[in-house]
Amino acid sequence: MYRTTWLSLAALHLLGSLSWQAVLAVPNPAPRSDRELEVLKLDEITGTDLIAATIQRLSRERNRQQLQELVQAGVALAKQKDSPLGYNAAYILFNLCDEIYDAQNGEILYRFLMEKAKLLQSPIRQFELRQVMMGLAMRTRQFQVAERLGKELLEMTTGVEHLESRKPLIALQMVIVYAYLNRLEDAQKIIADLKSIRGLDDHPLILQREAWLLRFMGQYKRAAAIYENILPQVNDNNFADFLRYQLGSLYAEMNEIDKATEQFQILLKKDPDNPSYNNDLGYIWVDHDRNLEQAEKMIRKALEKEPENAAYIDSLAWVYYKKKQFAEAKKLLLQAVSLPDGQHPELYDHLGDVHMALGERDEAIAAWKKAIETASPSYRDQQLKREVERKIQKAQAP
Repeated sequence: MYRTTWLSLAALHLLGSLSWQAVLAVPNPAPRSDRELEVLKLDEITGTDLIAATIQRLSRERNRQQLQELVQAGVALAKQKDSPLGYNAAYILFNLCDEIYDAQNGEILYRFLMEKAKLLQSPIRQFELRQVMMGLAMRTRQFQVAERLGKELLEMTTGVEHLESRKPLIALQMVIVYAYLNRLEDAQKIIADLKSIRGLDDHPLILQREAWLLRFMGQYKRAAAIYENILPQVNDNNFADFLRYQLGSLYAEMNEIDKATEQFQILLKKDPDNPSYNNDLGYIWVDHDRNLEQAEKMIRKALEKEPENAAYIDSLAWVYYKKKQFAEAKKLLLQAVSLPDGQHPELYDHLGDVHMALGERDEAIAAWKKAIETASPSYRDQQLKREVERKIQKAQAP
């Protein structure tokens, strides 16, 4: 499966350089576990850059289980009376919750940190905590929570210039939130309001989000035209690569496979080891019965970098499905849907197809029903939902 992406808050902060700048107390246990000691040591890390580097290092070096254990140790410390957990350690763990899709522990750490930020009367910390929590809510598909946090951020009066300059970026995140809440008019209004501001009508970040929304609504040709128009005008290489990635994925949805291939090959020439590029082009080829041997190599290359990525596992499963090795495909798909990022209609659709190929009719229907349950309001997901409904109807026919 190729991944449907949007700009994370962290990515938007980076791209903003284009022009925008009481938890329940429990007794303290003793002695401390190794994980708790490791958590407490994180509080020795100071400075924005070092904290960010630590979050990236832990995300890169630890698997999900290890990160989960670290977060749980931190949450246990946060719940203790006179908690020894410091702000920096809690903040690092809070950010790691996004990596492991852990909204429950993220909420506990958010409240713990927010209480400290309020005691310090720090609008900067309160603003940043809301941003991280909004991103986590979006990642875990809690869009009503994300809407509330986004509104709080937009309504905050911080008096801090660099925070106020982030508000247009938060508004762009609200476009995604409203789209997934199926409030498309609200999403479109944000775009229109931003484009009405002098100097922003042709801003590449706003145009990118407009293209994203058009794609979400199934207006593929209009979306592609925007991407094609702004790509040559962008000087920031990272943003240009992001736009090209989006355009390649869009071409794939339009069944313009040659055009999709061209975009991904440009990206792979610049960054041949990038797991997203390798997986996505590999999956596109597999799904359209092209270059199966090369596609499998590319997907396996992506999995070497990110072995717990549900989309990549699904891609390899689809290779096995195309080879009619259904038992192997089933094993991988069951693994993929057990992961927190595996709750996606396309994965469950694939699992249903594999079950059906193995003669497991009831299991196939159950998987397809999960595909319907997890479908978003996007045009792509609604198309898939209709296809799955037809599969169920056919499977249930006498």
